[in-house]
Amino acid sequence: MWRSKFGTTSRSSVIDGCCHQENIANTFASVFQVAGQPNSQVRHEQLKLVFRSKFDSYTDNLYVMSCTVELVDQCIMNLKRGKAAGHDELTAEHVQNSHPLLMVLLSLLFNTIILHGMVPDDFGKDIIVPLIKNNEGNKTSSDNYRGITLSPVLSKLFEMILLNDLQYYLVFHFLQFGFK
Repeated sequence: MWRSKFGTTSRSSVIDGCCHQENIANTFASVFQVAGQPNSQVRHEQLKLVFRSKFDSYTDNLYVMSCTVELVDQCIMNLKRGKAAGHDELTAEHVQNSHPLLMVLLSLLFNTIILHGMVPDDFGKDIIVPLIKNNEGNKTSSDNYRGITLSPVLSKLFEMILLNDLQYYLVFHFLQFGFK
């Protein structure tokens, strides 16, 4: 436990033959970009058309949720501590230890987002960090790394608020464990 928190980790200074930090970052960027691409472009376009037709058929008379200060407070207390900050350098501890007025302001912000159906662009800005899959494996190969995403804490908080209200509409198979 001590080593995982305070010990040093050996990182390779060469990945796939690249030795400069910028080249290594570009290598990881291209590797992780492939993971975000559709398996089949034809199937992707078909599914996009199905989604668009269903989305266009929605009416404006749908259930409208509201985000209360109490709900924001409850979700803030449920944020996991000790997690890395996103690109905005805010952590759960910042929000949890802030002035209570922040909960009122966040409630107003989230209600405005719900009302207009648009989120700030920064909610979608994440940092992808490469982590070694196998410590005994080849640390110079990009195949031995997986990416984890560091998201802004306010976008996580907004997601928690949405899930609180929408959880009754989200049905999963009892055998589905990951990637819900």
